[in-house]
Amino acid sequence: MSLEKISVWMANKAQLPRSLIYKIGAMLIGMLIFLILLPALLYVIGLGLDKYILHTWARYLKAAFVWICIAIGLGFAGWAMLSQAIKGRGTPNPMAATQELVVSGPYKYTRNPIQLGVMIYYLGLGTWFGSIAIGLSMFVIAFIIGSSTLLNSP
Repeated sequence: MSLEKISVWMANKAQLPRSLIYKIGAMLIGMLIFLILLPALLYVIGLGLDKYILHTWARYLKAAFVWICIAIGLGFAGWAMLSQAIKGRGTPNPMAATQELVVSGPYKYTRNPIQLGVMIYYLGLGTWFGSIAIGLSMFVIAFIIGSSTLLNSP
């Protein structure tokens, strides 16, 4: 099956009306993938890169940096998802897509606030579990993955 056929199939499925339970399930699955599984993969990649980057951080600065990044990242992504649910009447998941275009709230400042929030969250999470090098590598890899997705979108 070609990528174009998959895209058409997903677009057709996204137009179907979905129940609240379906939308919640779709968001939970997306959260599992993007807040747990992908960070774990990026963490493993960062461990390999950490050997080659010098760093010295004081513990208290590192802890403050970590919690600020996690709070800002999750707050921004959460604000964006809430805006999609309330103003767009949908979710970030294409299978339960928004019914209206959202251009206010965090979407007033950036095209993809969920990606930005999750990248900041990854920066904090990677730094917490390892070092700033792991956090930065998670941030950069998430940016590359997100940017390639944006470049391929219509």
